Amino acid sequence: MQSLSILVVEDNRDIAENLVNFLEDCGHEVDAIHSGNRAHQLLSINQYDVLCLDVMLPGMDGFTLARKVRNELNLSIPILFMTARDTLEDKVEGFTFGGDDYLTKPFDLQEVELRISALARRAYGNVTNRLLVGQWRIEFSRLQLFHRDEAIKTTQTGFNIFKQLALNYPNLVSRQALERSLWGELPPASDALRSHIFALRKAIREATTHDAIETVHGLGFRLVVE
Repeated sequence: MQSLSILVVEDNRDIAENLVNFLEDCGHEVDAIHSGNRAHQLLSINQYDVLCLDVMLPGMDGFTLARKVRNELNLSIPILFMTARDTLEDKVEGFTFGGDDYLTKPFDLQEVELRISALARRAYGNVTNRLLVGQWRIEFSRLQLFHRDEAIKTTQTGFNIFKQLALNYPNLVSRQALERSLWGELPPASDALRSHIFALRKAIREATTHDAIETVHGLGFRLVVE
């Protein structure tokens, strides 16, 4: 399931609440902010996949925020304008300041989600930026692994091992396939895979008290979800 991290900037709290509820029900993670200045602050410290932006906002308007996102923060995040300003001049201004799509109010919530997903596909390709498996969340672009929103400290190899097991869940991944995904056709001579899995299991147990990796002797490994 594709799960996106979305920032909604909307000063109408009823609209914002409806958006958050609908998008979260679709499996996305959503932050809702009611002012342009606060949104600018969040965008400078957090990573989001898509920005949903109203134009008429207190403090900093949406067009100004979009310009700052592009020119000051240098972010390529897809921007979907959602606004009651529906003239051609407004739309031209929105795209000029860095918008990627423009949706006028009133809008259908399902259409909003479809446009968000389309923007993410164009921006990040067909590979999803995040994978959810049970209580686990794998952030591909950030090389981070989370269990119930708690970050698990792993090496890059440990992360890649968990990623392969999660991508193939609930199926087993053979030792040979796992080694090939990590090192290509020239795996290390020693039993490096065993050492990396041991370290990964240790990191998981320290954070969760749960052994998420099952060894199927003679065959390979699989992810065990609570």
